[in-house]
Amino acid sequence: MLNQGEYFQVEQSGSALAVTSPFDEKIAALSRELDATRLFYGDADKQREMAGKSAATDKLNAVATVGSRVKRAMFNTSVAGEKNLLGDSELVDAVANGRVDLATLAPEALPAPLRQMSKDEQVKVVKEKADARARLNAEIQDLGKQRSQFIVADLKTRAGSADSLDDKIYNTVKAQAAKKGLKYEGAAAH
Repeated sequence: MLNQGEYFQVEQSGSALAVTSPFDEKIAALSRELDATRLFYGDADKQREMAGKSAATDKLNAVATVGSRVKRAMFNTSVAGEKNLLGDSELVDAVANGRVDLATLAPEALPAPLRQMSKDEQVKVVKEKADARARLNAEIQDLGKQRSQFIVADLKTRAGSADSLDDKIYNTVKAQAAKKGLKYEGAAAH
């Protein structure tokens, strides 16, 4: 039952397609801005853990390709990717969703930038971060749609794109998923 895979031949070159769009640089830059909207709270251990997450994100933003940062941005602004972006101790999200009352948090549980602020200033900063996050999410999603349309149009002009490694894998997974009752809404692998 586990040997129901598909066979397809892959060219020696790998036949993978790389498509860049005029939207990629902007999406990658907005992703970095989105990362900056995060404020982590909790005990000292949790804040150290989240500082590590932030450091890893900063490193990724510094060394990753534009294409991989675009894919990360698209994932992080999806429903499935929200947890990846925010983790489990993100103050802006916790306040916005009513899981945390900012007024009741002990000063040592707050993110360092908020500790010396008055409660009113803290509320203002959290609201500004929430508003910025909503705007950035919407802008990334809009640019992502434009990017997808650009890529689909670009691939239509390329000979043999339907035989690319990406499409072969995508179509195989899509067909196997359909047998299990899963449906992919995207029309292409890119």
